Order: sequence, then C-alpha cells, then structure tokens
Amino acid sequence: MWKHNITNWQCIDERIITVNVNILKTRFTVVGVYGPNEDELVANKEHFYETLQRVVTAFGNNRELVLIRDFNARPGRSNNNHIIGRFGKEESCDNGARLIDSCEQNNLKITNCFFNIKDL
Repeated sequence: MWKHNITNWQCIDERIITVNVNILKTRFTVVGVYGPNEDELVANKEHFYETLQRVVTAFGNNRELVLIRDFNARPGRSNNNHIIGRFGKEESCDNGARLIDSCEQNNLKITNCFFNIKDL
C-alpha cells in the first residue's frame, strides 16, 4: 500500500539497511538493523555501532529517523531516564549499554521500554 512512497533504499551491510519514504509531506528514513549477539567479539560490536553512527549522521536533521528490528540488546529499565522507560526488562547487558550510548549520542528513545506490554 505504501510502497509507492519509497524513494530509495540501500543495503549498507549484512546488518543494516535504509529505506527512504515520503508520506504526507514528511520525509522518513527507516533504518533496519540486526545487531551483533551479546557474545560477539567486542571489535564486531564496535564496528556495528560505528557503521550505524555513520548512517544516522549522514541523514542529518532533514528527515525523521526510525530505527527498527533487533539490536540483540537488553537496556534494562529506569523511572527517571529520557532514553529508556520503566517497562523494560529488569536485566540489562553490554549490548544494552551500547544501545543506550548510541541513543544518547543521537537524541533517540527506546520506545518499547515506555509502554507496558503484557507477555504472551
């Protein structure tokens, strides 16, 4: 239904893809990611987040940015944090800390931590 609104897409690497979409006079970039596993080598994690940062920076402030998919991260939860909310999983991990750092750097939020979602 919305595919005619896609202006272009680009496969950055095996973990990151971008899709530019114009909807109702708003320009969006959707960045789909599949982050490295928690037990991945630190160098691979650093490469992933450096690549992601280059991609995010390249779009600047002239588009709305949406990051989706699986970061393989557990950022935890917090009652007083502008990046994560109080409804995340209790446990956190190294990948979660990396994701929070990336969000802080780019003024983003981890939205699934802000909503109380029932486990099925």
